Formats: sequence, structure tokens, C-alpha cells
Amino acid sequence: MQSQECIDLGAQDVDLLAESPQGPRIVGRDLEELRAKHHLGLAQARQRQLMELEAQLLELRGLFVQLEGLLAQQHGAADSVEQHVLRTLDYAAQTGGGVKRAAKYQRPSRRSALLRAALGLCSCCPCLPCPGRGLR
Repeated sequence: MQSQECIDLGAQDVDLLAESPQGPRIVGRDLEELRAKHHLGLAQARQRQLMELEAQLLELRGLFVQLEGLLAQQHGAADSVEQHVLRTLDYAAQTGGGVKRAAKYQRPSRRSALLRAALGLCSCCPCLPCPGRGLR
């Protein structure tokens, strides 16, 4: 029988081999420990990634909650604006007849004001007899 020699590696050597990108090139009882440490390192890296993803998901959920609140506020504001627009349209429809009547009466009143102004100026002219001048 051949004698097998075992190589006992220190903890640092096993850690270095576990972190090495190359596969282990040793045999013996330390090989199982090396593989276990390598798998443990991979599992810990994946666990860190999962925890980072979970933190990002929580942050994203918080953003969605904030967005939902903003949308609720804007929805209320939009409803308020819509109500104001509808009231304004109703008011405009109710007062439309009054505006038409006012425009109808405005034209003659402008003409009469212009005529009165023209007559008022002419009454002060020396060419027209002024009622106040005859009393002097």
C-alpha cells in the first residue's frame, strides 16, 4: 500500500484558496472545508444582494405610496376645477340673455350720448341761439 500524505492547511491558506478564482488544486481532507467556505462565500454574497434588493423594493414601495398620495391630491384639485368650470358654464348660460339685452340697449344709448355731446357743444357755439344768452 501506498501511504497518503495529508497536507494540513492553515485557516488563512484555506481562505485564500476559497477566494481564488481558480479551482482548488489540492486533495485531502482540507478540500471539503475549502469547498464549504467557497459555497459559504457565494451564499453570503447572494444574501447581501438579496438584502440590497429588498431595501430597494422598500424604497420603491415608499415612492409608490407617495405618488398615490400626490395623485389623490391632484384628483381632488381636478374635481374642484371641473366643478368651477361647470358652475361657470351654468352661470354663463343663465346670464347669456341678459348680456344680449344689454348689448342691444347699449347701441342706442351710445348714439344718444354721442348726439347729446354733439348738441351740447353746438349749444355753446355763437352761431346757435343759447337760451342763457337771451336772458342777459
